[in-house]
Order: sequence, then structure tokens, then C-alpha cells
Amino acid sequence: RASAPEITLVCVPYGGGAATAYQPLAERLSPRMELWAVGLPGHDPTDADSTLLTWDEAAERIVAEIGESVTGPFALYGHCAGSTLTTLVADK
Repeated sequence: RASAPEITLVCVPYGGGAATAYQPLAERLSPRMELWAVGLPGHDPTDADSTLLTWDEAAERIVAEIGESVTGPFALYGHCAGSTLTTLVADK
């Protein structure tokens, strides 16, 4: 992209879903938006060695990753079980 996005959409997938579930959405977003998807430790079937975290542990990790990776304004979106986690992230 030639310029910085106006907003980043941070997506949290459903339990058992990987961050790649949002690839089709990322391809269709306005150029003014960027998509950043969260991987859920312990929920990705392609990563059998990943430890399942508690909701609070996962929320803390996501908050830290957003702080390190996302610049500028962002919006949170959670799908299915991801909506519970998104609510915890928003409260931190």
C-alpha cells in the first residue's frame, strides 16, 4: 500500500479457527483499511504443540501483540468464541 491505513481491523477467529480464516476478507477490504488477525494459542489444529491458554492469558497476549504490531486506530471483531475473547481484550 502506498499510504498508511486509516484503520486496522483486528479479527479474533472462532475456537478451532486459524487467523487465515480472514484471508478472503483481507483481500476485499478497502485500501484505507488493514486487517490484522489473531492466532488463538491451543486452538489451531495445524499447531498441535501450542498450549491452550485461559481466556485471560489469551487476552493479555493479544493486547501485547496489538501494542507491538498495530499502529493508529483499530477496531476489534470477534467471531463465535472469538467474540468472548474480543470483549476481554477491549476491557484491558
